[in-house]
Amino acid sequence: MRKLRWSSSFVLVICGLLMLNACGDITATPTQPPAVATVVPVAITSATIASTLAITTKLAATTLLTPTTRTPAAPSNTSTKSSPETAVANTTNLVTKPALTSPATATVNPSPVATAAAVPTIIATLALRTTDFKLAEVARSLPIIRAAPAWDNQTWVNSSPLKLADLRGKVVLVEFWTFECINCINVLPAMHQIYDQFGDKGFTIVAFHTPELSVEKDWNNVKAAVKADGIKYPVAQDNDMKTWNAYRVNAWPTWFLIDKSGNIRYKHIGEGAYEETSLDIAALLEETSK
Repeated sequence: MRKLRWSSSFVLVICGLLMLNACGDITATPTQPPAVATVVPVAITSATIASTLAITTKLAATTLLTPTTRTPAAPSNTSTKSSPETAVANTTNLVTKPALTSPATATVNPSPVATAAAVPTIIATLALRTTDFKLAEVARSLPIIRAAPAWDNQTWVNSSPLKLADLRGKVVLVEFWTFECINCINVLPAMHQIYDQFGDKGFTIVAFHTPELSVEKDWNNVKAAVKADGIKYPVAQDNDMKTWNAYRVNAWPTWFLIDKSGNIRYKHIGEGAYEETSLDIAALLEETSK
């Protein structure tokens, strides 16, 4: 009887130990705090800065940019030639009109005169394929935008003071430019070729020099630029922007084609469209006055 009791006690002790062990197994293990990332400071040395600057300079040197002395911007009018309000507009490489109340603050080259050697050759040959088209149809495609405003500029080079009425019966390309504008310089070779092609056929170019910078307002600088660039057609001074505003211009360069009756038939803003301009001139020359 005593052996059985001892055995029972032994069994109870064993069972108790097993229960305690089981309770220990189901006890949750405390959560370990998350590891915190350690930031290792990096010393910025003069060699690091020099290396970064060298890479930046190399990247800048390999970027292709169009040289310009003004801030390019898109013109306000870019509708097509079929619109009676405006005509074809080139929206690249443009120079916008400055605010009239803002003084010129741009830095200019100490030598303000654009020399002939500085004029890039942007076209080797201007193809005037007028025989490939029916000029009468081309002329009919040019809408009458509006009557060309008269001008009253008093200061001229390559001509005595010229009036629009004096040119009635001729086709006239009216250009607005300024001699320090790179885009205006770029169109000069085309203007020379167009003038040489049609100048003895009842056509002329009248260029209004509308300055932005103070150096461009000096008429002696304008005359020197005209001579250096080999410009043979009449150029008028437009320092007060009166003619510029009358023609509603907002970018350099801009040109218009005026027909024999004194109507604006075409407008172009910026560089390019030289063959199109030439074709339209040929068509307007063949057209009878309206």
